[in-house]
Amino acid sequence: MASTTTNLCRILIALGTATTLAACGDGTTGPSSVALPGTLPIEAPVDDDCFEAVAGSRTIECEGLSAELSVPERCLENACGLIVDVHGFGMNGFTQNLHTQLDPLATDQGFIVLQPSAPRGDGGFSSWSAENDAQVVGMIERIRRSFHVMDERIHMTGYSQGGFMTWRFTCDRSELLASVAPIGGSSGDCFDSKTPAREVPILYAHGVTDGLVPFEGALATAHNVVRTWNMKGPDVIDGDEDYRWVRYRSPAGTPFEFVDFDWETPFVLGTSPLRGHCFPGSDQFVGCGPDTSFKWGEEIVRFFLAHPKGR
Repeated sequence: MASTTTNLCRILIALGTATTLAACGDGTTGPSSVALPGTLPIEAPVDDDCFEAVAGSRTIECEGLSAELSVPERCLENACGLIVDVHGFGMNGFTQNLHTQLDPLATDQGFIVLQPSAPRGDGGFSSWSAENDAQVVGMIERIRRSFHVMDERIHMTGYSQGGFMTWRFTCDRSELLASVAPIGGSSGDCFDSKTPAREVPILYAHGVTDGLVPFEGALATAHNVVRTWNMKGPDVIDGDEDYRWVRYRSPAGTPFEFVDFDWETPFVLGTSPLRGHCFPGSDQFVGCGPDTSFKWGEEIVRFFLAHPKGR
C-alpha cells in the first residue's frame, strides 16, 4: 500500500499548487523556480501552416504525420506545458489516449497534449522507426512556437514502440526535454553506446511478465541508467504484492524512478500474448485492468508536474 505521505502528495499535486510541488514533488525540499503550466501570461498564439491556434481537441496533419492535438482554453492566454504521448505498434494517437487519458488528465493541469500517429507499413499496421523522430521533433517545434509553450515543461512519454522512441529522444534530444516516462520499451543503445548530453528525470515502468519486450531488457536498462549517472539507491517509494516502485538519484539530484509490476492483459498480438506489456489502470484492449494500484496516466502527470527542466 502507498504511504499516507505519498498519497497526500499525489492528491495535493493534482490541485496544482507551487507550495505542494516544492514540498512533495520528488522527495526534495526547497522552492521550485519554474512556474506551473498555464499560469504565466503570453502573447496571443499564432496559427501554423498545419493547424489553427485555437483551443480544443482535433486531428491535425503535420510534418507528414497525423496526430491528435489537445489544447486547453487557458493556453490561449497563458504559457502551457507540452506532453508528447507516443503509441505502440498497430495503434494510433486516439487509441493511445484511450489508455493514458492524458486528455483530460494533463490538459486539466495546463498541458497541451500531442499524440502523433505512426505511418502504416507494408502490412497495413502503424509502426514507428527512428526515421520518424525528426517528424515528431518538427511537430513539437511548431506547437512550441505557435502556443508559446514553456521551454521548461516539454515532456515525453510512450508505450512499447513509443517507449523506444522516448528512450531515443532521451539520448538524442535531451536538450529539448524536461522529463520522460517510457513504459514497455527498453532503452536500446541509449545508456549503452550513447549517453544523453544532460541528465533528464526518468519515470520508467515495465511488466515483469512482458510477452513482447522481455523484462531482462528492462533490468539492463535500469542498470545502465544507474551506472551511467553514478546514481545512489534504491529508495523504496511505493509498492504492494503486485508492484515495486523505487527511486535512484544522481550526485546532481536527478531522479530515476523504476516501477516493475505483475499485472497482465489478456490481449494477444498475432500469436504472442502480451501479458505484462500493458497500461496499469486501463480497461482498454492493452490495458492491465482498471483496478491496479495506480493508473499510469495519473502518474505521468504527477511526475511531469514535479519535474520541469531545472528541477
